[in-house]
Amino acid sequence: MAGRRQNRSWNTVWAETPRTPSGHQAGISREQIVLVAVELLDQDGMEALSMRRLASRVGVAAMSLYWHVANKGHLLELAMDEVFGEVSIPAVDLHWAERVRALATSYRAVSCRHPWVARLLGVYPPIGPNLMRFTEAMLVAFGDSGLSGADLDRAVNTLADYLLGFITAELRTEQRLRAAGMDIVGFAEMMRPLVKSLAGDRFPEVSARVDRMSERTMDERFAFGLDSVLVGLSARGPRP
Repeated sequence: MAGRRQNRSWNTVWAETPRTPSGHQAGISREQIVLVAVELLDQDGMEALSMRRLASRVGVAAMSLYWHVANKGHLLELAMDEVFGEVSIPAVDLHWAERVRALATSYRAVSCRHPWVARLLGVYPPIGPNLMRFTEAMLVAFGDSGLSGADLDRAVNTLADYLLGFITAELRTEQRLRAAGMDIVGFAEMMRPLVKSLAGDRFPEVSARVDRMSERTMDERFAFGLDSVLVGLSARGPRP
């Protein structure tokens, strides 16, 4: 009972003690349920996911799911951790900055393959095994740069803030472009005359910038921002 009270107040699946299935519940596992949930989320997004639809896809009665997963929130938390198991952890003999860069690049790739997951980042605590595996690798890499204690935590938090901000903006941009049936080049061509007419002579740099809108890919923008974060953190070094 104490464990269940803790789970309700903490509102995380990781505070829950999994029940051992018996009878008809033993025909499926939590792992199977989560994998099917990920498939549905990838296919149709979060709004379309329901316990009833998931049960239909798994081939069981909806009530059977609740033996393994208490609610949709817990299911989403499990699905989020499941997909971050796809993050590649680089070898520890690489330079710390190369490890951070590889981790960040893989994290972004996973988020783009599963665009629904970006909406869950920050909603649930990153304490699932796969997310802790990622965090551990990031802490070790930054620790090898000479950072420790509070500065180490700040470095990881700074990179996490950059990743979340960039990935969220990237996914929203791609969603709007898909809805409009155009790519970034077409969007730039559409916006150029409007921005130039609005900017006029008052904002010459804004006017010039719109001419460069399609010159850099999202990969290039991500790499530039990531390198800037790493250079800045490296320049700070450990505090005396």
